[in-house]
Amino acid sequence: MPIELDDAQLKAGTVQTDQFIAPAVSADADSIAMYGGTIPMGAHFALRPDLDISQAGLTPEGQALAKAYQKYGGYVVDAAGFTTSLAMVTGATAQQINNLHTDAAWIRSNLVMILPAAATVTFDDISFGNSTTAAYPDTATGDKLMLSDGTNTASIALLGVSSGSAFAIASDGSNLTSSPCWPC
Repeated sequence: MPIELDDAQLKAGTVQTDQFIAPAVSADADSIAMYGGTIPMGAHFALRPDLDISQAGLTPEGQALAKAYQKYGGYVVDAAGFTTSLAMVTGATAQQINNLHTDAAWIRSNLVMILPAAATVTFDDISFGNSTTAAYPDTATGDKLMLSDGTNTASIALLGVSSGSAFAIASDGSNLTSSPCWPC
């Protein structure tokens, strides 16, 4: 079942190769003009393994879908402006289909992006320089990586990271990037 993203969420870029990651092999034809966000085509999303979906108040159909997102996740594959997707569902009632659509809102609100081990995250609003700081875990934000250039601050939630030493900060030429490094 697709979980929708709009063009404002898909990764902006000046060349298409900056707008997708594997397993995607391209972005949409109009991506440079249309995308305005930070999520690349090919991004992997899942429900956290420690999320107790039995307490979410989902229907049986929603629980089955949530378990699939928790175990396997899903990928951003197409902005779907003119894409036709076909799925064969047999024996489902109209109520069961409605249940899936209703429960999809809860599932979408709890999805997190799964970064590959060699991922680099760019923080466009954070300048790299002598006043750049990074803290993990940050006492003000909890289990998040907090980055600041003295004027702008950004934080990103990290799941399954037990130590700030798992990250290195560097400049990509104009902005701050953070990459996992094992060991640092």
